[in-house]
Amino acid sequence: MAVCGIRLPRRQQAAIAGARQLRVGMGKERHGAVEALNILSCQSVDARVNGLDQAESKPKPHAAPLVLFKSYDISFGAFVHDHISIIGTNNSSIVSKRSVERLYYPEPHFFRYFVKKPQRRSPLINRGYWLRMHAIDHVVCDFLNEPSEKTKVILNLGCGYDPLPFQWLAKAKQLCQNTVFVDVDYPQLIARKADIITATPELYGLLSNLSRNSGVVEVPLQSRNYYAIGCDLGDFGKLETLLSKQLNISKCMVLCTAEVSITYMESEPSDRLISWAASHSDMRFCLLEQFLPGGPEHPFAVKMIHHFENLHTPLRSIFRYPSLTHQAARFKQRGWTSVSVKSLWDIWRDPTIVSSETRRAVDAAEPFDEWEEFILFACHYFLLVASTSTTGSENTSNPTNVPKIDRHTSRSPSLQRSHSYRKIDLRHLNLDTAPYRRRFGTTHISDSQTIAFFGGLDTQRRTNETDLFCVGQAPPTTERDSGRGSVDLLQVRLTDRIEPRMCHTVTRLMTGQLLLAGGRASPDRPLADCWLFDEHWSKVQELPVSLYRHCAVSVRLSTINADDSGVMVLGGKTSSHALSHQYYIWRISTGWKQLHIRGDKPAPSFGSSAVSTDIGAGVLFGGITAYGVLQPDFWNWAIHHHDGQICLRFTKAELIGSPKADLIGSPKADLYARVGAQLIESHHHFILVGGIGSYIYGARDEIVELEKQEPFEEGQAWRLTCLETDNVAPRSLLVGHSTCALGGVIFIIGGGAVCFSFGAFWNLKPVTFSVTTDHTPYNLRLIAYENQVFGNGEHADHRTSGKSRLAHDRRSTSLASSPGRDRRKGLSTTITQDVFVAPTSNALIDSMRNGKSAVLRKGLSGFSEEDWSPTALKDKIGAEREVIVHKSNGKQMDFLQKNFVYERVRFSTFMDDILQGSPQYLRSLSNDKPSLEPANFTSDFPKLAPDFTLPEELSFIVQNMHSSILRVSGVVNMWLHYDVMANVLCQTSGSKRLLLFPPSDVSCFAIPPGSSSSSINVFEADAMPKQPVLAETHPHEAILEPGDILYIPPLWLHTAAPLGTISVSVNVFFRNIEKGYAPGRDVYGNRDVQAYEKGRTDLEKMVKSFDKLPRDMTGFYLERLADELKVIARHPRFDSNSDSPFLWLCHLSLALSQDPFLVRHKSPEAILVLGTQSPALEYTPPSNSSGLHTFSPLSPAARYSKLIENPAVYSIDCVTLGHALRELAVQPFPDPQASFPWLHGLHAENHMQLAFFTARNKTQRHTPKCFRGITIIKAGGDLSKGRLQGAVSQAEILEPSIGKDARFLDVDPREGFSVRNFQIQVVKMAMLSDLVVYRDRSTSVGEVHSLARKMATAQKACRTKTGFAQDANAPTYNTFVLSDPFEEVEKKYPSLVAIDSAGDNSEHTLDFFQMERQEMCKMSEASEIAHNVWLGPTPDAAISRSAKEGVVAFDVLIEANDLATLPDVQMLEQVAEDCYTTPQNIDFPSSGSMLPQSYPKTIVNPLTRMCQWVHRLANGETQSEGSEDVGEPDSDGDIPMRPLSHTGRKILIHCTDGYTESSLLALAYVMYVEQVPAHEAWLRMHCEKKRNFFAYASDVVLLNNLQPHLVRPKPVISRSGQRKSVPRDPSWWGRMDGGSLPSRILPYLYLGNIYHANNPELLKAMGITQLLSVGEPINWTPTQIENWGTKNLDDIMYVDGVQDNGVDALSGEFERCLDFIGKRLTD
Repeated sequence: MAVCGIRLPRRQQAAIAGARQLRVGMGKERHGAVEALNILSCQSVDARVNGLDQAESKPKPHAAPLVLFKSYDISFGAFVHDHISIIGTNNSSIVSKRSVERLYYPEPHFFRYFVKKPQRRSPLINRGYWLRMHAIDHVVCDFLNEPSEKTKVILNLGCGYDPLPFQWLAKAKQLCQNTVFVDVDYPQLIARKADIITATPELYGLLSNLSRNSGVVEVPLQSRNYYAIGCDLGDFGKLETLLSKQLNISKCMVLCTAEVSITYMESEPSDRLISWAASHSDMRFCLLEQFLPGGPEHPFAVKMIHHFENLHTPLRSIFRYPSLTHQAARFKQRGWTSVSVKSLWDIWRDPTIVSSETRRAVDAAEPFDEWEEFILFACHYFLLVASTSTTGSENTSNPTNVPKIDRHTSRSPSLQRSHSYRKIDLRHLNLDTAPYRRRFGTTHISDSQTIAFFGGLDTQRRTNETDLFCVGQAPPTTERDSGRGSVDLLQVRLTDRIEPRMCHTVTRLMTGQLLLAGGRASPDRPLADCWLFDEHWSKVQELPVSLYRHCAVSVRLSTINADDSGVMVLGGKTSSHALSHQYYIWRISTGWKQLHIRGDKPAPSFGSSAVSTDIGAGVLFGGITAYGVLQPDFWNWAIHHHDGQICLRFTKAELIGSPKADLIGSPKADLYARVGAQLIESHHHFILVGGIGSYIYGARDEIVELEKQEPFEEGQAWRLTCLETDNVAPRSLLVGHSTCALGGVIFIIGGGAVCFSFGAFWNLKPVTFSVTTDHTPYNLRLIAYENQVFGNGEHADHRTSGKSRLAHDRRSTSLASSPGRDRRKGLSTTITQDVFVAPTSNALIDSMRNGKSAVLRKGLSGFSEEDWSPTALKDKIGAEREVIVHKSNGKQMDFLQKNFVYERVRFSTFMDDILQGSPQYLRSLSNDKPSLEPANFTSDFPKLAPDFTLPEELSFIVQNMHSSILRVSGVVNMWLHYDVMANVLCQTSGSKRLLLFPPSDVSCFAIPPGSSSSSINVFEADAMPKQPVLAETHPHEAILEPGDILYIPPLWLHTAAPLGTISVSVNVFFRNIEKGYAPGRDVYGNRDVQAYEKGRTDLEKMVKSFDKLPRDMTGFYLERLADELKVIARHPRFDSNSDSPFLWLCHLSLALSQDPFLVRHKSPEAILVLGTQSPALEYTPPSNSSGLHTFSPLSPAARYSKLIENPAVYSIDCVTLGHALRELAVQPFPDPQASFPWLHGLHAENHMQLAFFTARNKTQRHTPKCFRGITIIKAGGDLSKGRLQGAVSQAEILEPSIGKDARFLDVDPREGFSVRNFQIQVVKMAMLSDLVVYRDRSTSVGEVHSLARKMATAQKACRTKTGFAQDANAPTYNTFVLSDPFEEVEKKYPSLVAIDSAGDNSEHTLDFFQMERQEMCKMSEASEIAHNVWLGPTPDAAISRSAKEGVVAFDVLIEANDLATLPDVQMLEQVAEDCYTTPQNIDFPSSGSMLPQSYPKTIVNPLTRMCQWVHRLANGETQSEGSEDVGEPDSDGDIPMRPLSHTGRKILIHCTDGYTESSLLALAYVMYVEQVPAHEAWLRMHCEKKRNFFAYASDVVLLNNLQPHLVRPKPVISRSGQRKSVPRDPSWWGRMDGGSLPSRILPYLYLGNIYHANNPELLKAMGITQLLSVGEPINWTPTQIENWGTKNLDDIMYVDGVQDNGVDALSGEFERCLDFIGKRLTD
């Protein structure tokens, strides 16, 4: 059988032929198709879905056979594929639930056994899954607690890997005594679950009388209290049969649970399943799945539906039953007597299900502030509980007939209240620039025609940018659509001093000034700073508490004096789970003052709505309370004076047409009780816009008008009127938006939400409407500011400094001019000079000689732009040709940060993508040997090469060519970099803008040592404010058009931005110096010159040569050398070859004394090292008699000012601290004999530890006197931000006591023996340290002094306890307070900072975890072990690749892991077919997991078959002749077709570390492909292929047993014709330590154990000729010594008297060991 050229295996042909006989329309027949599916993919399905472990990610698509059932309404291939994808949803779900389990649930945990690689999900996903899990648990708990004499059965339909039975058996064993749990799902998934259960004692230990049926059977696992049943849910007849064999359902009390499972079924089968369940008398059904409360057009619903469709798991019942009413009717109509249905948001706020205390506990589990997104999620999921029991829950009054479905508003009719309505005209404005993506910022009116949007969250980060919109009327048009207005914008930075933030407020005072207050960085990092704009921004008094998500309203306190006004702040959050209980008012004259509340007080809330409606009066309503529910009250507030204080009084408002006591669920409260809504005034109309409430708002009630009514006795009355809008597509999601009113028109800008794990939705266009008059069309146009401020209409003058003043040959332009608009517009930053335009080729050559960049217009010979069109490129390059492209996640590529990935795609796909605006870039590689040879345009693109010719005058470029490269770019900017070789860039299609900087500017761009790239984006509008040093640069600009040639001199930094959707160019690199380039391979032509590479090595040696000098002398001379190097770099006339050494040194000395640059740029740090600091910092090393080997500038402390007399506390500044830390870092380590074992912890009651150490030396128990450290403590204890290097909290050092009783923690272990007590070292070192206490501005000076006093008291007590107080030679440690707050240290001495004020790691912090990952990845980096077969670690996107470009893109990735099973033939064939279109993932058992005795027969063929399959796929071979018959024609007369011969696929065998789990398969493959025995494979892998690996002893036995199958035996016959004996395995093979070899840690150095050392034959086979044994004697037999050679015994060194006992010091042997290694290395 052949369809569309795809060959189908025989078993699949048989299944399809059988399935063709199926009739249509019956569930039984549908089940037949499922059985056919099981025949096809019995074990393969589970392996294929193992890659689907990302909740937010889409699975890689699998190609389905294109076989159609003519009598079916679906494709069988699609049917198979959908079921595989449905199984895949289990994997993503359990990873998320495991994340919840780890954070929210106490032990024992059970998801851990089913999740191989746990991941921490986002707080939003964690909370959503917690609510799902809690809702199901609540129903199960009620069911188990329900009184009944019957056996209870919990039937988990579509269970996946859900461990619900084990959770309940563990936590409620007594309650489950008469309960049976039944898991039901696809057979292959249930079989895999049974494997995991039987392999896990923590799981099977909870089951009674467990029995296991091997293979994929209908009931693979059963016990007294648990059954695992493999059955398709569509075949409930079979399900009932299987259940009846195990249980008598009719006599049981049954609960069916279906958590997002039956929604994947077609509606008819799922309805029949519900009907089947209802046919039992004592049945309950718990259903949790999605619905459409706002209709399918709601943005959240659009994202959700699209997400599941992309996963090939469409939600099939959601359109037939879109609302709660429809779902209730669905069950009632099918025989369920009682039905209760609620959204998950109703579940969350129901105190009988989720108590207030539980909600508070959930809120405290992790930082969380995604409330709007959480409510959106919870409103789109429901929990339905139905019962057929007459004693169950109350019968509901839901209709028995399914109501008519309204696709536009499927909200439950009970929530559609009878409010008053009037229509408004809502319109979108088109953006001339890119779509607008910003949320949780603020808008306000800057002047009569300008709207400013400040701060918020963009697609990647919080920002402090301001976007300015200029408002004008749009041209008249008759069209009534979203195109009636347009908008353009300019992004500027408000000020670098104002930290990026979101959830803040910007409020206009009655005086016209603006007040910015609060906001947050992360949810647990609120901000308190406030800024006032009055011609410019200036910082004012901070809020009394850090605050975000608060309300801020402008209030006027006097009817007479307009200046008597201010800003009132109400509510808000002080941290992720703490709310503000106070109210504050700010006035210019008084700053912030707390308001006193008289009478009732609203419950604390955040995200509320408030507005000032009259002088000193207004309203407050909505928001979220501390208990995580919507605040239901509507309050009037009024400010008045009482007893000289400003007071605030609240009264509940009367809402016309509703009761006074509004509660959630009443008509009006449902309408106004929202979080995140915007409440504004427009022409005395008060408009409530958007937000999230207790149900999903639609076009009729998302915008509400508040109208004042006649006051009643207690305050103002209000009427709510819904402003109904037409359904304007695309529908906006009014969350995180910002609203302002201008001229009677209301503008809604920005907003959007993360729609759970389904993706983010953005309001890409601004929206306008009016409530007063006909809606005049508006547009918004760009305005350009020269100053970086905005305000109340006064544009700043275009002031320019001398550096930015226009000159006759230069013009002031922006480095950040944006493509697509006038490139001269933007913020003035620095002078940009045009690149010289050479009139002729000879003029271009003159510029080359002078080392200057130049452009030759239309310089290409015989050039035609038509030859380079997208169509022509596809034709000449080849549409199907595979290329490797850079795919960026933004418009600016960053090589250092690696914000792009390399992908192998077809050239036509790449071209189509970039023409659609995708940010991708192609840099061609050598077609033949991409990793070995430079690219050559002529040979790489032979059909395109004739269309590219350089002018004849430039022939020397071709003669000296290093490489020629095709560059094709979409809308993405190249990173800033320099090239060592000269090059010409020839534009052939499209236009491109380049910025070039001469080599003298290199120090301005923060290029790391050894790199040639910078992360600075000079195209950014705020490039200069971010990097003020750019003002010192000398940029040159060039605009290239087709046919132009640009010369880029060596070392000139440059970057490029396309000016359209596509840019094509050819780049030719050529050698311009005869010698000096880096030796060896340089594929990309970007290695630095040999002298620089060697110089960096020599620099390390030079620094090391000072090791034996005192530190102050070392610093002195290194500074002198640095100055001399600077002079040489700046004064090339000092040529040591032309002058005598004496004269040259004289010139050098003269320059050093006169060079103003060196004098001007000496840093404070350099002065400190040179010893020219003030006398207060001078110190003398202690005398030998003191016994103190470590000295510090902090001792003696008397030279510093004393803050506290008793106990003494001193003050130092950050410069002194930096100097002291630098000195400490270069001190030699103290004598280990004097430091240990005290540092291990010697408690007086720990007799075991004392006995071990005191047997050696009793004096070692004493506190050492040989060390003086520095311990830094942060007052306040919050180390998540504002952390200095090495800082700790008070709790890590002091006992939890106060006042005079302060003591260091007693951390010495009281029992047990250990020499690895790392956890006690902070306290132990603090006892031997000077203590430095510091604060940030959130902590008062008094708190710091109080903590310092405690520290000094603890030091004094410790001194007494250790006897140092009576010892004149003992050191005295002191306590200091850092006089500079952290924020000042951050500015003055940034190298001291570990975590900055924003909570981010500074550049001075070493991330050891990341370094370890990088080193491990480098050590086990993927390498080719056979043709097209690589071995390495699992690809890690967070690790930077060592290769700069051309990273291998693998077609098949085989992951070795402990849970994998052997893939069967069908799965391998499917992967082999699919890998030619999409990269495929497949699992294979790991090393050590395949024990020979466990697989007496079946192990041979599958492992050998796997090696054959890998070899066939890697080498592009078809099925070998004779391996499978051509086959008989089928019933249609078709003969099976063989697949076409393909090119070899690239295959990666991988595991997490690239070292352990993957070794078995890799070794077996080497044996198979190279036909060598096991021991030879071990050696070749290690010695020839340079792979470190670890194998188990069981792997050795297994591969020895399989050797006859993997390695075909060859007859060994002598010339006489007699058979020779086969060589035996070498002697070392049988004496190995398990299966491991020594590990190569350097090219010449291995690390092994004593078993390796005692196997000299192995060492010799590996080429190891020297041996250094530390602490372990070598025991060789006389024969081994003789074979090694007695004359070679000098190559063995033994270090005796050193054991790993925590006492013996190895440092004394270092020099001897290093000399031994160095001598042998030299020899």
